[in-house]
Amino acid sequence: MRTTSTISVALVLALAFAFAVPIPATADVVAGPAPGPMPAAIGRTLYVTNSATESGDANITRFAVNADGTIRPVDTVAAGHGARGMAITPGRRFAYVAASNANEINGYRIGPDGSLSRFATVPTDSPIGIVTSPDGHTLYVANQAAKSVTVFGVQRDGTLMRRATVSLGPDSPSPKDIAVTPDGRFLYIGLGVLGEDGPAMLTGLAIGAGGIPGRQVARAELGQFSGEVLTTPDGRFLYVVCTDTDDIFGYRIGRDGQLTPVSHLPAGDRAEGAAISPDGRLLFVAGAALADTGGPITGFTIGSDGALTPAGTPILLRTPAAVAFSRDGRHLYATDFETHNIITFDVARDGRLTTVQTQSSGGVQPAFQAITVL
Repeated sequence: MRTTSTISVALVLALAFAFAVPIPATADVVAGPAPGPMPAAIGRTLYVTNSATESGDANITRFAVNADGTIRPVDTVAAGHGARGMAITPGRRFAYVAASNANEINGYRIGPDGSLSRFATVPTDSPIGIVTSPDGHTLYVANQAAKSVTVFGVQRDGTLMRRATVSLGPDSPSPKDIAVTPDGRFLYIGLGVLGEDGPAMLTGLAIGAGGIPGRQVARAELGQFSGEVLTTPDGRFLYVVCTDTDDIFGYRIGRDGQLTPVSHLPAGDRAEGAAISPDGRLLFVAGAALADTGGPITGFTIGSDGALTPAGTPILLRTPAAVAFSRDGRHLYATDFETHNIITFDVARDGRLTTVQTQSSGGVQPAFQAITVL
């Protein structure tokens, strides 16, 4: 495994409050009352963001999920150039997509059938990691080039209002992904992206009044180039993958937000995306390898103490970038960046994968965090 030199990184947290000041709306913002009841398509809809980082014609393809876990395309909607992750509010009424190359967040209303209708575009600098608070009242966005996290309030009609910008400081590594604990008390930020020297970092911040992250509660040095950051459904453990050192780090989350190491293992060539099963037993990592040999989907079981144990045999794709579980945990979906496909797997209880379908993603270059299951 490659090694990196150690550097000292100071995280300067400067809060810029702007409560109750609406973000200027673009022409496609539609005002109106809050939508009706929760969509009926829960567990039967899957979205793939196609980043189109080279062509600029990004979109979101909606798929219907069949009873056997296979998917069929339904329709597509436009998205900003470089579309990456999608955050959905807990009531499944609104979806927000980070369009990295367009420097914007796209907001969508979710229809009863899972259809998306864009109603807002909000500017923010180089967004990539995106997540909502457990209560759905706050949206957090990691801004890669700006080295900051923007905090938005989610209004009843889905519009976003900027609450604060948390600056990580000019000497900080750039943020890539963020995660909020299920109890909404802590925000964890993975720092360090391709092209930056030195190790990646993981920092944890306590979430205060108004959903604003403030006091630092944890800091850990990782491998190099952080990827996905995610917590187990019960909020006990946190995992982060590192792309250039091909490994995954696991931590126990303490009551005060501090992190205790519990696992550190190889995670496949160019490890980037990751997903945890709904029952918290399995974790899979997508290794977006650049070599002709392909990149692996690597599985692990999660022990009661948070330790990871390799499970099953890695499955090779061309350039897997994102993975996500079905809501029942019986199927795993993976995107392939270069072939523009989404692959469906059956998941055995011991973590073995069986390929059951290969389907076009409906666009070009489905990238980091490209899959979301409603």
